[in-house]
Amino acid sequence: MHNAAVASDQTRPVPEPLGDYSVRIQVRPQRRELLRTLTHESTHWTAHESRLARDSGTKRFGSEGYAIEELVAELGAAFVCADLDLTLEPREDHAAYIANRLDVPKADNRAIFTAASHAQRAADFINGLQPAASAG
Repeated sequence: MHNAAVASDQTRPVPEPLGDYSVRIQVRPQRRELLRTLTHESTHWTAHESRLARDSGTKRFGSEGYAIEELVAELGAAFVCADLDLTLEPREDHAAYIANRLDVPKADNRAIFTAASHAQRAADFINGLQPAASAG
């Protein structure tokens, strides 16, 4: 099924790069930061073969596949937060993080469009798991 286990006993987000994994997030006092991290890690979660079967290639840190998957997760998190009408404060470290990920796939001038497409599919998948709002 599409169950995601969320654990908050970690000191930092730790995705398991092979196979299915639980979403592990760092508990922070700022709720919006928690949501930003959860949506980022949930976007990674959608890559599993039982969900969207997204394969960006090797997941070695610094590889093109790693960079593209991280870019998908950052964009996916932004899309989900926007869909939830969450306004998050821009942070320099996030801009730098995305800029760093854009350096790796330079050989493919369509990489950002591919990543955005995967991110939108992930956001749609995550949004599709939400219970329908009851008309009150």
